[in-house]
Amino acid sequence: MNTYNSRLETFSSWAFPVDKQTLANDGFYRIASFCSDKDATKCFYCGGVLNCWKAKDDPWEEHAEAYPGCKFLIEEKGQQFINHVQLKRPILHKANSAEASPALQKDLLKSPLVINAQQMGFPLEEIKKVMRQKLKPTGNNYTCVEEFVSDLCAQNETVAEKPKKMEISIEEKLRQLEEEKICKVCMDRRITIICIPCGHLVACAVCADVLDKCPICCTIIKRRQKIVMS
Repeated sequence: MNTYNSRLETFSSWAFPVDKQTLANDGFYRIASFCSDKDATKCFYCGGVLNCWKAKDDPWEEHAEAYPGCKFLIEEKGQQFINHVQLKRPILHKANSAEASPALQKDLLKSPLVINAQQMGFPLEEIKKVMRQKLKPTGNNYTCVEEFVSDLCAQNETVAEKPKKMEISIEEKLRQLEEEKICKVCMDRRITIICIPCGHLVACAVCADVLDKCPICCTIIKRRQKIVMS
């Protein structure tokens, strides 16, 4: 199924809202004959399954939200696109709720950018507030970590009494961000491996070889993809 035509052939009797050519182009083929969901599709590369397609669904975005570690997705759309979807989708769908629901918090915590911000000491409620302020005018969320951290720092400047750990300069927080690029296992070498399928960046090549599960989300590691962090 590694060619467009072979994937397209599986949609011969497709009668669902999302265009079959788009699905085939975006790496999916139909697997309805193997499961009860008649619109079930599967990525030829990472094996991720998606179904319940709706008319306005974008296959690339659905792929990035559910399987951010897919190498085919990363090569075709880039890591910035994936980061944007990971941040944007939970907020767009649920930001209007009166109270922050457990589901919203769970979705937010999946984002590596949010995890980094929390590790720096930013409360989750402030992280969500800054994200909503970013989304409100244009619907566009953060794709640059430095901008995200700067806005979080600026947000805290308006608070009369801040926790002591928040009274840190932008430069210090960016230094902490640089430290986040260090392997979380040996705390010595730089992170060079992305865990697939979860997409988390946590280990150097040496330490990643001995990991069976992602240290962040405990997802079983199916593959290890080498990356270069700037």
